Amino acid sequence: MISTSTFSSVRPHGLSFHGFRFLWLGICLFVTIVAGTSTPGLCLDNSGGVAVNITKTSGKLYSIDLPISQQSGPQGIYQAEEKIDGKFRTIEEAYFSPTGIPWVQEKTALEGGNLKQYEVKQLQLAESGAIEVRGNRVLLSYTRGGKTSTSEEEFSERFVIGSTLLDYLRRHQQELLQGDTLRVRFAVLSRTETVGFGLSLDVRKPGRLRVRMSPTSPVIALFLKPFYFTFSDDLKRIVEFQGIAMPKVARGSGWQDFRTQTLYEDPARLSLSVQSHSPTSETP
Repeated sequence: MISTSTFSSVRPHGLSFHGFRFLWLGICLFVTIVAGTSTPGLCLDNSGGVAVNITKTSGKLYSIDLPISQQSGPQGIYQAEEKIDGKFRTIEEAYFSPTGIPWVQEKTALEGGNLKQYEVKQLQLAESGAIEVRGNRVLLSYTRGGKTSTSEEEFSERFVIGSTLLDYLRRHQQELLQGDTLRVRFAVLSRTETVGFGLSLDVRKPGRLRVRMSPTSPVIALFLKPFYFTFSDDLKRIVEFQGIAMPKVARGSGWQDFRTQTLYEDPARLSLSVQSHSPTSETP
């Protein structure tokens, strides 16, 4: 992916790069939730009956600028937990520093497979956003520096956030595999609006397929390069993500994008004590 300085030099008037921060966050939520190397389990209610199905996922983030073999270890870690209770589904996830300090926290609520609410806290930036679906309308809000901006748009099947993007891909799997470009409106909370993206099959190999996600606007495409997701060929498991991840990197008095190659694994192999840390702006 290209750097913040490159974005700054080519962005058109009225399009702030700062406004696209949470675009990366939403996209990487999608990466987190669909990680296939998960740990499923069942919670029991007081009567001993099955109440909630729980699936945990995890992954490690490496810098995309160096071969993994030349890095001392992961530059970031994420963990996510999905709970399904009848028709209700909740997804909670967080990104951490390698020492377990929280960077980003998110929660998605769905009912009957439909998005109802979404919340995100970017702890490094002290910013937050929320989405609420009310009938055929969707409300977006974003808080920065104590000020909250809001907007409202029509809600349709093409409206997606990170945690609903995989559902969209699966519903349109046949079109994707036959070479069609799937067009969606992706929520960018920091601008309280949606941005058009196209999803297309980039490479297909035995057991693997890679999906390219790129802006549909030629203007936005000048400074926002595509993201790449490598899946199992049945679209049930993500293997790798290449692009800009949720957390930021502090450089001087500002923040830069965290360009990553993200690999997915069983969270049982991780050793984190995230409850013992307070949120700070520690960065990769």
